[in-house]
Amino acid sequence: MSLKTIFFIFVGFYATVKLCFFIGVYFITKHIERKALAEKAKRQEHNRLAELEYLVEMYENKEKAFKKDKQVYGVRHKKFIA
Repeated sequence: MSLKTIFFIFVGFYATVKLCFFIGVYFITKHIERKALAEKAKRQEHNRLAELEYLVEMYENKEKAFKKDKQVYGVRHKKFIA
């Protein structure tokens, strides 16, 4: 084999390895990106649910406080407030 043929075999091997490496890196980064986007969507859904639960809890607390204030007002002024 001549030196030129061996050189082109090594260049072809190097190019093949580089191409496979970059294709592998591309697929790995796409997988990581898809996974991160799925986690982001889950996190956003959880945050929305947590915010709704917080709003419901605040509304319930406000209603309890309002009923308690009505009751205290009725006791002080000796009136029945429904």
